[in-house]
Amino acid sequence: MKIEQKYFIGVQDIGPDNRITNRALLDALSNTATLHATSVGQGIDDMYTKHLTWMAMNWKVQVLHRCGACEWITVRTWAQDYNRLKAVRNYEVLDGNGEIMAYASSVWTAIDPENGAILRLTPELMDDYQGEPDHVLFPDVKYAKNMPSEMEIVRSVKRQVFRSMIDCNHHVHNTAYLDLAREALPEEEDQVSFDNLEITYRREIKPEEELEIRCGSVDGVWYVGIYSADDQLHSVLKMYRK
Repeated sequence: MKIEQKYFIGVQDIGPDNRITNRALLDALSNTATLHATSVGQGIDDMYTKHLTWMAMNWKVQVLHRCGACEWITVRTWAQDYNRLKAVRNYEVLDGNGEIMAYASSVWTAIDPENGAILRLTPELMDDYQGEPDHVLFPDVKYAKNMPSEMEIVRSVKRQVFRSMIDCNHHVHNTAYLDLAREALPEEEDQVSFDNLEITYRREIKPEEELEIRCGSVDGVWYVGIYSADDQLHSVLKMYRK
């Protein structure tokens, strides 16, 4: 079963080139996924009564072209498939003419918000999504779990988590990781709209944590690692042009 939602691109959603940013695009994808969860009784308002909330483990986004300010986009999403521990969700993003402007995929796990325990995914939890296991977008994707061992770190910065980054699950929101990544990227790369983006979330980032953000590149692919003060890796972001 697919659901879709339209979004207006405001000035807060564009970069220096007047095109929608990856942050804004990821927000639209996340919100549409939340809309789908809400439609089957697993939304934000249900998390403490159902003892369930969804946490992102991975994102992959491929942008074909970008819309600008004061344009409308439509995000279409569907649950693909799941196993005991994780569920895959896919997306198509359409521009105002109905043309595909981006594809995306995400991996999610369900947890009990009271104690953080990972929940087993069962037909009782998943059947209402009416998954489409044959509608696969990125069948061969392998998300990076670590920074490349052969890569030289070209820039490293230290930052503290602000309260404004914290979401309803009491940790740094998914899309705020892109803001953290920007802090480490060289200025000339920060102005680039990377049309291919992958994110792996390994550990949640809590309020007021001290972070070290490191970046480097291998064969034109930029990697950003977000580390805690005790050198634990929280997230890996992989970004590259077309």
